[in-house]
Amino acid sequence: MTSTTTTNTEHRHLRPRPRGEDLLPRPPAWTRAALCAKVGSPSDWSPDPSDTEAAEAAIEVCGHCPVRAQCLADALARPRLAQGTIRGGLVDVARQSLHRRRLRQTAPSVATVPVLEARRMVRALSADGYGRDVLCRESGLSRSTVVKIRDGAGGGAGIESWVLDRIRSAYKRLSSRRPARGSHTLKAQRYAAARGWAPSAAWAGVDMADPDSRPRVHDIDAA
Repeated sequence: MTSTTTTNTEHRHLRPRPRGEDLLPRPPAWTRAALCAKVGSPSDWSPDPSDTEAAEAAIEVCGHCPVRAQCLADALARPRLAQGTIRGGLVDVARQSLHRRRLRQTAPSVATVPVLEARRMVRALSADGYGRDVLCRESGLSRSTVVKIRDGAGGGAGIESWVLDRIRSAYKRLSSRRPARGSHTLKAQRYAAARGWAPSAAWAGVDMADPDSRPRVHDIDAA
């Protein structure tokens, strides 16, 4: 007769479980006060997405639950476990929207700086003969951003500091050399000349960030 007794030597690869530890984590203590644990069935809080009546009924129960806040916080902290369920009175889409809003509210603010310096640099490069496409490629900025900085009215608007850094870098490279000759170069120069923009050479040694500064060669307000 073959013995079916299990010995410790047969499971040496398994570590003994600490005394009192469950195979699955125990639910938080607050779940014992949840209304969903006392009324209806678990499926009531996992309704079909198309069943709006069932979802509304479950959300109404959540509205009276004493641990709704804890439930919502847990669902936001563990979205995968809460997927497909109504938690804290919110369905998946509503919880995701709430999560995104909170992220935006807690995100660090982006430093902004006056646009004047960037605008003068872009206009000076245009006067040198660098077209819009070259400015976009060299700065890594979008066409709409470059055009807005170049053609925008006034000098008091702000831009993000990293945008200014990119334009400064492009200006340092491009202003030290001549653009390749071609129709795009002439078009950029004519566009700038029609608006009275001074080339980069006229700004040599001038603080372009100073609203009171002017280009040396042209007695023109290039701001």
